[in-house]
Amino acid sequence: MTEIPNIKLNPKDILPILCIIEQYENDKNALKKNIHDYLTSVSPHGKISYRNAVFALSFHTLRILKLIDKRGEKLKLSSDAETLLRVSAEEGNESYLKQLAKTVAKIDFESVGVLKSIDEFNEDSFTVTEIEKKLKEMKIESPTKGGSLSKWLRLLKYVHFIEKTNGHYKYNSYQLKALNIGLKEMTLSDFFSHLKTAYDELTKRRRGNPYIPIPELEDIVCRRLINKGFMTFDFRNYLKKLKDAKINGFTVYLSKPGAREANGLRIDGVYYYYIAIFGE
Repeated sequence: MTEIPNIKLNPKDILPILCIIEQYENDKNALKKNIHDYLTSVSPHGKISYRNAVFALSFHTLRILKLIDKRGEKLKLSSDAETLLRVSAEEGNESYLKQLAKTVAKIDFESVGVLKSIDEFNEDSFTVTEIEKKLKEMKIESPTKGGSLSKWLRLLKYVHFIEKTNGHYKYNSYQLKALNIGLKEMTLSDFFSHLKTAYDELTKRRRGNPYIPIPELEDIVCRRLINKGFMTFDFRNYLKKLKDAKINGFTVYLSKPGAREANGLRIDGVYYYYIAIFGE
């Protein structure tokens, strides 16, 4: 029976720790100290044991994801980790997340099975109980100790294979399909055309309200562009280019949420959640 690995490290900490390993690869004592210092600084309790930070969280998680090779003084970044760092530095956060999604999907289908079970579940919405039942049918064990399933779902959520709202998980099936197809580039004008069509449909449903939540628009556009290998991360990269841009006689405005909302878009440190498109 396959067992879901216990990914203890918060996914948001993967990139910072990869950066630390890259910087201190030739000084393992400094490497471990800086990992401990970093995880202590982001810990909600303001403290974490050295051994837990370095070995139980960081090295354990990175080995499962095959982002580090070897041990001790010979420990080094894997080629996948080097790719993640390069993409992050050269192309930005959305491209990094897309590359991480590829890594997570590969590991899941090779040795875990959670994403595979969700894909075979044929439901766009599910609960933890429902997916646990499916996993048992597929002979995949989810140890209750440590919450390995919930932590793996957290990882899948981080790379937008799934979303969570009101105790239910929503499966973004287009993500996996698009990932397997590979992105077919399109012009900014072509992207805007698809964006505007979906935007007009949503404003009609909302009785003319011009401010549409970015996640709703994203879901429609990505589902319609599966055959172009279009993922959440591609949508967001294109949308960033359209911020305050005038195109085909229209201007695209992004606005901040009035209250805390999930899955918005951060640009230059500012968090946006709504989009509005106005003609001249």
